Amino acid sequence: MQLKAEPGCFSYFDSKQKLIGEITFTSISPTCISIDHTFVHPDYRNQGIARQLLQFVLQLAKQKHWQIVPVCPYAKKVLQSEIQLHPFLKNSINNRRNSKNDPKRTKKGCWN
Repeated sequence: MQLKAEPGCFSYFDSKQKLIGEITFTSISPTCISIDHTFVHPDYRNQGIARQLLQFVLQLAKQKHWQIVPVCPYAKKVLQSEIQLHPFLKNSINNRRNSKNDPKRTKKGCWN
């Protein structure tokens, strides 16, 4: 596989230069991006390619001190489900944790 990095996109290509996966992101502000789309060709799914592409974006975000708004369902699921990735999220986790109406809060204000 060959990785190609372009502004707002990381892509993987096979040896015949066929696109096998990509992740796209957009700058929202100088300190924030949105991850818009993740795609892996059906022949290459369930091999960790989407996760690798997301890792490239996370590495870049860490280097640039960006926060992330995950619009893409895959990125949103991964970022919200793994606590070590929460610092990358733009306000969404912290705002939810402080919401008194959030169904995941217990009466004491702790998360389940």
